[in-house]
Amino acid sequence: MTLSKGGKREIGSFFSVSLGRLLGLITVSGFASIMAGIVLFGGIQLLILGIFGEYLGRMNFKSSHKPLYVVSRITEDGGP
Repeated sequence: MTLSKGGKREIGSFFSVSLGRLLGLITVSGFASIMAGIVLFGGIQLLILGIFGEYLGRMNFKSSHKPLYVVSRITEDGGP
């Protein structure tokens, strides 16, 4: 499984806020914990949305009743 741009951005945001808090760059009380929570739940929502999209895409493909491939020509001897 690979991460999308949004997933990478979520992980990067989480670590940058955490690192900023540890280094003392963020001095507002409660900012880091609120931002970490927002980023965490945003990432979970993106993950669930991606799983839901994969499910809908596969169900749409299966229910379209289209063949997986189309035969363009058939030869007399049955070979390629």
